Amino acid sequence: MSGTTAFGPDGEMTADDAFGQTQQILRTIVVALAEAGAKPEDVVRTVMYVTDIADAMEVGRPMARSLPISARPPPWLPSAP
Repeated sequence: MSGTTAFGPDGEMTADDAFGQTQQILRTIVVALAEAGAKPEDVVRTVMYVTDIADAMEVGRPMARSLPISARPPPWLPSAP
């Protein structure tokens, strides 16, 4: 799955901060996984792009809660220009 953003079902941005946006992105991903017959535990790799590397911790916290991939490589958090 790629291209997931923090827009809600109404087409509006759900939060102004990285933490809130990540929470919405993960809600969208969890719903899409369920629709495909999968669950968060089935995820083997994640890549999240951030525009400010200072937001990495705010992105990482909800990711760790929503996508428990503890036995796999850590998520990548490259900074996009």
